[in-house]
Amino acid sequence: MYECKYHKKTAAFELLAEAAIPEIKSIIAEKMMSEAHTSIVFVPIALSRTHKNRGFNQAAIAAKTIARALNGASAQELLMTTKKVLPQAKIQKRSLRLSNVKGSMKAKKRLSAENTYIIIDDVTTTGATFIEAKRALREAGARAIIAIALAHGYKNTQ
Repeated sequence: MYECKYHKKTAAFELLAEAAIPEIKSIIAEKMMSEAHTSIVFVPIALSRTHKNRGFNQAAIAAKTIARALNGASAQELLMTTKKVLPQAKIQKRSLRLSNVKGSMKAKKRLSAENTYIIIDDVTTTGATFIEAKRALREAGARAIIAIALAHGYKNTQ
């Protein structure tokens, strides 16, 4: 994952997203059976100001790849960062990761409560970024929110 993310191997994110599509379809089918929503919108995690110099958003590549595979789904970059944060990968403790990203995102516009929003990120470790993204989407009106990471980066984050 490191090579992909930091050495512009963008095709790898498409392959990883394609491999995840069957599982994502299963998650969506289960969610849609219990709730009536009009559209599925894949929302990539916004790049922090620190990571924008990378030149691409790996979560956006994955979100677009997955949305293309699902009829009627779309991928929309609805989140934006509102403050500079330290890279999460450099923070070991979960409590520090949570406080690092707290209040760091907001939605770019008001959202429909009828849609299902699926937040996509490449890697999750503690879930802190997902918690912040869900908060931002809820504040903008979203009600049905699912968070999906393509990989889990295990660290002892006591």
